[in-house]
Amino acid sequence: MGVGGAGMCALAELFLSRGGSVTGCDLKDSQSIRDLSALGVQLSIGHDPSHVIDASALVVTSAVPCDHPELVAARDRGIPVLKRAEALGAWVNQGKVIAISGTHGKTTTTAMATEILAQGGLDPTGIVGGRVRGWAGNLRRGSDQLFVVEADEYDRSFHMLTPDIAVVTNVEADHLDVYGDYQGVRAGFEEFLDNLKASGKIIACADDHGSASLLTRYGGLGYSYGTTAGSMLRAIDVSVTEASTNCSVIEEGTLVGELSLSMGGVHNLRNALGAAAVARELDVPWPIIFTALSGFKGVGRRLERLGERCEVIVSMIMPTIPRRFGLL
Repeated sequence: MGVGGAGMCALAELFLSRGGSVTGCDLKDSQSIRDLSALGVQLSIGHDPSHVIDASALVVTSAVPCDHPELVAARDRGIPVLKRAEALGAWVNQGKVIAISGTHGKTTTTAMATEILAQGGLDPTGIVGGRVRGWAGNLRRGSDQLFVVEADEYDRSFHMLTPDIAVVTNVEADHLDVYGDYQGVRAGFEEFLDNLKASGKIIACADDHGSASLLTRYGGLGYSYGTTAGSMLRAIDVSVTEASTNCSVIEEGTLVGELSLSMGGVHNLRNALGAAAVARELDVPWPIIFTALSGFKGVGRRLERLGERCEVIVSMIMPTIPRRFGLL
């Protein structure tokens, strides 16, 4: 249910690509619905209890109320009902999981990390909450041995993951309908990191107080990145324009090369450094990292540049967090 949603459509495509028989429904048509239909997913517009008659399981978004007629029909028939996060965790936790979390930046960082690892020959499966240019959607089909997953904190969804590598881009007061206040949000991230596998690693942005403070809590498990002095992976001599970002990169005190992005904004530089830190944990060489990041074209609705008119640049952004508008 809600198969056209950003996270749901990737999950539907993943299950289909692994040989599953997938059906779905949503309230309205969308590009994601049309893409899934072209792949062979049986789709319906609108909801009806009859949709679940032949289902072996029903996967729903967090937004679907528990008394929805389709959910009631599924339970009456003894059909398991799973939230998207539960279904995702049950699948990806069988492999190696790189879970990228944060109040913002996680979609772009997840896509960047996936692209780097793909160019490094690791064949990851990437699952993100936005349409990535070059993927024709939200899923990069790869192996079942390595998953790069956007770890969403809404409804505590990321608590369903058991990561081998956990990235925290930043921690801010968001989804207060779920967490109550900032301390509740922070506690949610701590619980997410507590699910890290015994040999796991935490990668956190040193430029953000919320994420940096988590490194102190977890001690030797941590690896820092950012523009802040003392970061284990650091960008220096940063130059930013509307459409590009350039810097030198230092890894644990050693200059390793020059990074060029075809995207503006220090926020995108931080995303790139987080993705690079993931790649270094998996021994991807720097030349591959720099090449992959220089060719990265962005994610839809993440400061996506739509055009320019009368010297005014028009961009599209997910309007969910007030601080994001400061990036403009």
